[in-house]
Amino acid sequence: MYNEVSDGKVVAASASVFAGPCKVTALSVRVGSADTTVEILDGGSAGTSKWKVEGPSASAKTTVHFTFPSPIGISNSLYVKITGTAAYASIAFIPKKVA
Repeated sequence: MYNEVSDGKVVAASASVFAGPCKVTALSVRVGSADTTVEILDGGSAGTSKWKVEGPSASAKTTVHFTFPSPIGISNSLYVKITGTAAYASIAFIPKKVA
């Protein structure tokens, strides 16, 4: 069972976001350079890729928003990998309830 309330975090570099099972419901990406990519991984920096987006070319300082009506399931831990200059991501997720 999952919590009713969403949590969130902003990351400006590749980072662990949540150390446990959760569901990703939304993501906003600020494209810092044409080579920006943001990837959601399950299980740390070497984990399973669950979703990836590349920034539009020549679109520095553009923000794009994604919502997932069917949330992205994370079984182990939520990690966000970011490449590119001056990029960041804001990620919304629902943690699994602790029994």
